[in-house]
Amino acid sequence: MPVLGEIQVGDGVEIEFVASPNNVGTTIITSGYVPRAGVEPPSVAPPSLAIAPGASATQTTTVGKALSLRIVTDIPDIGGGQLTVRVNGTVKDGKMLTRDETWSYVVV
Repeated sequence: MPVLGEIQVGDGVEIEFVASPNNVGTTIITSGYVPRAGVEPPSVAPPSLAIAPGASATQTTTVGKALSLRIVTDIPDIGGGQLTVRVNGTVKDGKMLTRDETWSYVVV
């Protein structure tokens, strides 16, 4: 699980996935926070997405007090798609995925 960098409390984060039209099956994206002890973690809306071949979907969150934000992808065995993470409207990371991955951002 690569740690791709830091995000700050108060940042607006957008997680977008664009599925290949050639996917054989649905892509699942699940995102959430690893909480700090005794602190209610912020939420991601919606927390999970099921994305059909050729479709796209977006999750959004405002970073709150937490240890990290994790993004888990479940890609079909045949297919892939583009995962893009934007922070405050600017692309932070993007990659064409062809296998399952977990991305993590440390909250500072």
